[in-house]
Amino acid sequence: MKEQITVKAESRAKTGSSNMGRLRRTGWLPAVVYSEGKPATNLQVNEHDFELMLHHHRGEHVIVDLAVAGSEPKKVLPCVP
Repeated sequence: MKEQITVKAESRAKTGSSNMGRLRRTGWLPAVVYSEGKPATNLQVNEHDFELMLHHHRGEHVIVDLAVAGSEPKKVLPCVP
């Protein structure tokens, strides 16, 4: 059985390139969750935890549980540019 991967995230209100640069310098990655028929959700993910997840999964694609503070985990497919 495959290991279930969970990534913790927090919601964020700020947008824009200067705010995202500040966010990255503090060890967080900006993220957006897109869902059909729903508005996009802006999040921030801990950079260290996200990199560990990427290095420890096997295969080209991985589906992870995204646990946003205050809600149930959702299955997501990370897309890293």
